[in-house]
Amino acid sequence: MQSASDVPALDTPAIDRQTAREQQLFLLRYLHHGVLLTCFIMAVVVILLWNEVDHVRLMAWYGLVVAVSLFRLTLLRRRAALAAADGPDEVVQLGLHTGAFASALVCSVAVFLAGQSAQPADMMIVIVLLGGMAAGALGTLGAVIQVYNLYLFALLTPPIAWLLMNGEEGKSTLALTALVFLGAMLVTGRGYGTRLEQSYRLGFRNLALNEHLALASAEAVDNSRKLELEVEQRRKAESEIKSVAVRLQQANKHLHAEVLRRQKNEKAVRLQAEQTRRSEMRLRAVIENSFDGIVTVGGDARILSANPAAQRLLGGSEKLLLGRDLAVFLPGLELGSENSAPHGLWVTSGAEGRIPVSFAAAPLSMSGEQGYVCVLRDETESEKARQALLSAKDAAESANRAKSDFLSSMSHELRTPLHAILGFAQLLEADPENPLPEAHAASTKEINKAGWHLLNLINDVLDLAQIEAGKMEIRREPVLFSDLVADAITLVAPLAAEHQVTLKDESQASEQKVCADPMRLKQVMINLLSNAIKYNRPGGWVEIKAPDCTREICRLTVSDTGVGLTPEQQEAIFDRFIRVADNRHQIEGTGVGLAITRKLVHGMGGEIGVRSRVGVGSSFWIDLPAVKSESPADKVAASS
Repeated sequence: MQSASDVPALDTPAIDRQTAREQQLFLLRYLHHGVLLTCFIMAVVVILLWNEVDHVRLMAWYGLVVAVSLFRLTLLRRRAALAAADGPDEVVQLGLHTGAFASALVCSVAVFLAGQSAQPADMMIVIVLLGGMAAGALGTLGAVIQVYNLYLFALLTPPIAWLLMNGEEGKSTLALTALVFLGAMLVTGRGYGTRLEQSYRLGFRNLALNEHLALASAEAVDNSRKLELEVEQRRKAESEIKSVAVRLQQANKHLHAEVLRRQKNEKAVRLQAEQTRRSEMRLRAVIENSFDGIVTVGGDARILSANPAAQRLLGGSEKLLLGRDLAVFLPGLELGSENSAPHGLWVTSGAEGRIPVSFAAAPLSMSGEQGYVCVLRDETESEKARQALLSAKDAAESANRAKSDFLSSMSHELRTPLHAILGFAQLLEADPENPLPEAHAASTKEINKAGWHLLNLINDVLDLAQIEAGKMEIRREPVLFSDLVADAITLVAPLAAEHQVTLKDESQASEQKVCADPMRLKQVMINLLSNAIKYNRPGGWVEIKAPDCTREICRLTVSDTGVGLTPEQQEAIFDRFIRVADNRHQIEGTGVGLAITRKLVHGMGGEIGVRSRVGVGSSFWIDLPAVKSESPADKVAASS
């Protein structure tokens, strides 16, 4: 514990300033209470003397009381500035003295006014009221004893002097009583002010001591923390030393392992270098023995190296070729572009003349400089084979045209006697005068059926031959699809009835036209409908959907509930002589119908395709150019 001598000396002038400031603040804090009380008491005096004293004089006096009170209240505006200061305010101090003196002096005039009253009791009441004001002022003005003493003297001294000079016995007694009261209040105010000032001083002294103790405590805590920090730092230093020792041991182990690893890597590098050398030797051997010429050139196309095959092609040794421009041997060569033309370049060689070569080049970076590696292949034999292939192709095309011409002529030759056979068979069946026996009639029917089948086959072959020979004429014009479908359904209706298949036509509600050849489009629809009926199941259906059109294309769709097609079958369905149904041996046909259909659709500027699922059915679709529909206004204009 610190002794009294250990306590540092306090700043007594600072405490005096703070005490004086606090006394002024105390007065200002309760000043308005005293002012209001003064105005109230003086109002009581006015009421008391209203009937005894001239009203004008009385109100003038009370107005002076109010004016002095307002002056005292103006001091409150400096209270905020005083609270922020560290000492008393001289303006406030002067205002407090002046206000107290003026207020007390004005209030003491009440005794002179009461002296004009005819009622002796009025004087006694006024003296008592002034004494009450003096006693009440102790609670506020007593904080600054000088202000209180000035107020007390100004308030009571004039009335006492006036009473003593009056000479009346009763007033002299009253003056002596007031004088005794004045002395008592002076003593009381002195003691009250002294105790209040000591209280302030003691409070500020304790506050200063507390601040000092707080600083000392903070310094002690800071020293303790510094000591703890130093101890902790020493512990950390010891721990770091131990950690460094451990790390050194680990580093030693790692260093030993790194030495072993580097020794192993050196062995691996030596082995890799040996493998690289062998690989380079193999690559060199491959390049040297390659049948293709391999040339490296710089960015300016000058030769840097050439393998033996390139030397043979270019007609010189590597020593003679180095530094020469490759474009001299390959006219038209442009490095940096797509240089891969299998038959587009020729090597100009003095010994062999012009040799056809295929050429390819790829960028190659050599020692930071841009270059190219070029591969040349002698295409002499390939050129001969290509020429032979072109000759064979021309011969095959000529043979194909001859075949088509032969089929076309043979189809015409076959149809002439076939028409005669069918005509005689129909005459034998339709002769009412000489009907055939039942056995002969059945044979005639088979002859007629087989003849018509053969005629259909001949027509298909003839159409296919004409299409392949480019002799079939296809004209394009607007065709109303619904009318064409109705005609096609009429032709295939007997076949559908025979196979117990229902035909559904949704196209009749549409007035859409397509650009096509009417006869060939009907042939296409009959072929699709016939296939959908023949490869259907009993009780199934075939549906012709309404055209689905965009601005330029109309899609026509024929759907069925037949056996369906596998993805492999869908890819081959439009090839010639392909029949993919499981029961193809029981269904008439040659397998060229869909091939003809596709060629006809292509000839009309359209496309054909199929969507199918095995066991569910198929949908064949045709895309043809759409014909723009006429608006009602156009129709009216056309009719007029």
